[in-house]
Amino acid sequence: MPRALPWAELAVGLNQEDIDLLLVSFKSFKIAKSDHVPCTVCTNATPHNTRKRLLRCACDECRAAMLYARCEWRGKLLKCEQQDLLDLSKVGSHVRTRRSPRPPRMTRAMQNFAHEMADQGLKPARIRTGLMRKFYLGPHTLLQLKVVQRFLSETVGANDYLDGLRRMVRETAFTGQEQDFDVFSFTWRTEEDGRPYVGSGADENPFLVGVSSKKLLRQEDRNPATFVLHMDATFKFNHVDYPVFVVGITDCCRKFHLMAIFVSSQRKEIHFSEALMALRKVYSQVTGKQLAVRFAMGGADDAQYNAVVRVLGADYEVEVLMCFYCVAAKLHEKTRKLHHSLYTVVTSGVHDLHFAAGELEYEEAKTRILNDWALHPGLESFKEYFKQQWLTGRF
Repeated sequence: MPRALPWAELAVGLNQEDIDLLLVSFKSFKIAKSDHVPCTVCTNATPHNTRKRLLRCACDECRAAMLYARCEWRGKLLKCEQQDLLDLSKVGSHVRTRRSPRPPRMTRAMQNFAHEMADQGLKPARIRTGLMRKFYLGPHTLLQLKVVQRFLSETVGANDYLDGLRRMVRETAFTGQEQDFDVFSFTWRTEEDGRPYVGSGADENPFLVGVSSKKLLRQEDRNPATFVLHMDATFKFNHVDYPVFVVGITDCCRKFHLMAIFVSSQRKEIHFSEALMALRKVYSQVTGKQLAVRFAMGGADDAQYNAVVRVLGADYEVEVLMCFYCVAAKLHEKTRKLHHSLYTVVTSGVHDLHFAAGELEYEEAKTRILNDWALHPGLESFKEYFKQQWLTGRF
């Protein structure tokens, strides 16, 4: 059971405007976690929830002073969902009291004004211009366009033009009459007339649309033992809008073949599962065969793993592989404080494991490397972590 932190109350029972004024005086911070918990803010006896947000220091000055550790300052913000009451607490202190320059942020008045302009159907660029004129913002206080876009996308949801997008998806929906290189859209859920169903993007009604062609889908029509299915999310295609799922296969020559691209509202298990179910359905419609996968690879994400096992592993035995970049990134995070000589021992050992030619060579290399790490007292904790996480875990 985690130990209780000695939270120091800074404000109790304040409204949102007063809390905003108090938060402005803080050094730069970010919301590390947001969740619902039973309310302890108000005195209402009716069971209800409060929004709990945990804050962490994001100040560049503190980060520069502690390169290999986090600043000890934390904040906790509790907001009752029935009344306009908030509690604010903190624990720990900043490494440095000096403040780093903070980028311009949207105040509560700016957010309300953006709501009003979004209700009129204005685009983020025009809303940003309206904020500049309304609040007399200069070059150094004007919000970046991506800040306005992110706020409207996450809070207002008025810049996604869902009606136009739904119409475009319906017009390009898969019918079976397309040529090999014709691009079409598809979804797992359908309307009553058989057309793709486009959700609103809410948690209870997720948005997910796939795009592919017959030629791309038929590239997977081969022996399941000769390819690896890849699925991962990227934000480079759309910058600050919805995440994109890229699904494809890698053949024996290490050549990547794209199968489909999905646009989704979030990256939860339900979204990955729906994407794979939609892919399996349209693949069967195009090829007349079931989507058979023997090996699948993704990131170190529970949502991806559970979706692959649940959907692709329902009819076939699927072995989920771990992306080596994720392994290398985690190992670098765990070993960056080690001495250079120990760091070299670890990386060379992991390199030998990754490039083992077969299972027998892999087992021999694993035994040799673990025995080698046991000779170094400084690698005791890392050795146990590596065995538990990467050698005996689910990957």
